[in-house]
Amino acid sequence: MKPFKGFVATVMLSVFVLTFAGSAFANNLEKLPDRETPIYLKIDRFYILYTHPHAPFVDEKNRLLIPVRAIRDLMGGTVAYDAMTRSASVNFVEHTFRFTIGSTTVVIDGEKTDMDTIPVLIDGAMFVPIRFILDRTDMEWTWNAEHGYLHIRDERVVKGKPFEQFETIDMAQIVDEHAIHLKSYAVNREGRFLTVTGINVSGKDIEAGKADIQPLTTSDDGFSVDSYNRPSYPPLPLVKANGEVTKEVFLPGLSTVLYIISVGREMK
Repeated sequence: MKPFKGFVATVMLSVFVLTFAGSAFANNLEKLPDRETPIYLKIDRFYILYTHPHAPFVDEKNRLLIPVRAIRDLMGGTVAYDAMTRSASVNFVEHTFRFTIGSTTVVIDGEKTDMDTIPVLIDGAMFVPIRFILDRTDMEWTWNAEHGYLHIRDERVVKGKPFEQFETIDMAQIVDEHAIHLKSYAVNREGRFLTVTGINVSGKDIEAGKADIQPLTTSDDGFSVDSYNRPSYPPLPLVKANGEVTKEVFLPGLSTVLYIISVGREMK
């Protein structure tokens, strides 16, 4: 088992330290990936690592699927699910989408159309192709072919509580918000560690202590982050241009991990 690395503050909006039942977390820990998992989604400056009950993933049609709940919790949309018809209505950026599990037919603002993949049900959660939605809105987004992720650049969708929690306690002084591309992560279930791997895409070396990867884990109970009054602790080493860097943090006993988000940046 690896030793504890770094100080992890577990906080709620009231900024009180919480304690959690280990047994509840142990059950939820099984949902988190214990192998290297690609990171496919970035919203503004935030990488979206995990969305309960499954990380965003690319299906056999090469479409990125995310849970409809994430559209509500992270992007400011509203969602209504009808269990009888196995369908969900998503109101997002002045448009309404109605998806049905297993069907390529989508109703957009009352008009039927087809897509080339299908929504799926995973552990009771509906997953839908996010690019299909974005293509029907005026959202600013790009697909990064070099590193294989969708980047939603539009600040209008940085709406969710995880982003608010991050901003509330982030005291970092930043040189480049996008200096480190976060490519993958994994969870050590035995030691309860989250390891995030990034690539220095700034075009230059980043000095020791200046690279910063800051995961935030959120649940219905609260959220957990590294201390934000300094760069990563312990400080990350020098990262060569195009070189890789890893950050390891302890996962606290949150009863149900809902989202894991992170930034990858260069600090002053």
